[in-house]
Amino acid sequence: MKYFWYFLLFFLTFGVGIVSMRFLDFEVKEILLGKGDLVESKIYLFFFYLHIIPGIVALMTGPFQFVPYLRKHFLKAHRNIGKTYVLACMTAGIAGFVIAYFAMGGWIATIGFMSMAATWLYCTSKAWTSIRKKDIPRHQAWMIRSFSVTLAAVTLRLWIPIFLNGFGMEFIPSYVIISWLSWVPNIFVANWIIKKQNISGTFQTA
Repeated sequence: MKYFWYFLLFFLTFGVGIVSMRFLDFEVKEILLGKGDLVESKIYLFFFYLHIIPGIVALMTGPFQFVPYLRKHFLKAHRNIGKTYVLACMTAGIAGFVIAYFAMGGWIATIGFMSMAATWLYCTSKAWTSIRKKDIPRHQAWMIRSFSVTLAAVTLRLWIPIFLNGFGMEFIPSYVIISWLSWVPNIFVANWIIKKQNISGTFQTA
C-alpha cells in the first residue's frame, strides 16, 4: 500500500508539472485571458512566470524528499534536492503572493491565495531553519506541511472539475471556494500525518 501512495504522489505531481510546462513557451494562454489588461503588463507576467517556473521545480522535486531510500543512501543528493526545493518554494511563494492580488473572484479569492502563499513561505522557512539547527524531527514535520501547500497545485486542479462538472457550479464562485479549499485541508492532512507518524514538530515559532 505504501508503494501505491508513492506512485500516486509522483504521478500527480509530475503530471501537473508536465502539464504546467505549456507555459514555458511564454505565450499568453487561455488561463490568462480572464485577467483583462494584465496580460499586457510586463510586471504582472514577470511575477506570473516567476511563480509558475519555480513552482514546477518545487512540485517535481518535493516528492523525492520523502523517499527514505534516497535519504539513507544518497544524503548529499537529498540535501541538494532539498536546497533546490526550498529556493523554488520561496521564489514561487513570493511571486504567488504578488499575483494573488489580481486573482479572479475578488477579495475573498485574493485573501485565500495570499494566505496560501504566506503559509507556504512560513512552513518552508521553518523547514529550512530547523535543519540548519540540525533539528531533524521538526525539519521533517515542517517539510510535510510545506509540501502539503505545494500540493495545492494538484488539489486545485482536482477540485475545479468536481465543482464545475460534479456540482454544476459556475467557474468564478467555484474558484473563490477553491482558493481556500485547495490548501487548507492539505494542512490538516499534513498535521494528521505528523501526529500519526509521531513526528515532533509543532506550530511553535521558536
